[in-house]
Amino acid sequence: MKYCINWKRWLINGLLIFTIFVVVTAWQERNLVPVQTPAPSFRLPLLSGSTVALEDLRGRRVLLFFFAPWCKVCDISISNLNWVRRVLNEESVSIFAVALSYKGLHSVEAFLERNTLDVPVLLGSSELLNTYHIHAFPTVYVLNESGNIDSSTVGYSTTLGLWWRTL
Repeated sequence: MKYCINWKRWLINGLLIFTIFVVVTAWQERNLVPVQTPAPSFRLPLLSGSTVALEDLRGRRVLLFFFAPWCKVCDISISNLNWVRRVLNEESVSIFAVALSYKGLHSVEAFLERNTLDVPVLLGSSELLNTYHIHAFPTVYVLNESGNIDSSTVGYSTTLGLWWRTL
């Protein structure tokens, strides 16, 4: 009888935690650009110096990981992009980290010194922050081959979560 009560308690607690997680996630994502709509266009400089236009990526899936150099959750989660890049076929999925809300190029460079990153880094702007409705970091958008948003999320994403969204 005692074990039955413990199982019920664990089940109720698990369902409560899951429900809270789902509600908080939905609340965080409520203002993002809607899924199945065209992703806002951009042409951004790469940290390396060249530029990337979203239109040039049509025909492949795109993962955009928006981060801020001061964001502690970004520090913890950005390395997950390295694993996803190694696992996925680079010819079918383009992965970019997009720096936003930074005070200068030196803050982005300092962030990258703390976090080894094997994906290209784009330098975003406050206009891009507003266009993609980003209010918290990290924010992730996955675009399909047609340039429409397939999924989006806010906050920490595991390697498995990032990989799953790109499929």
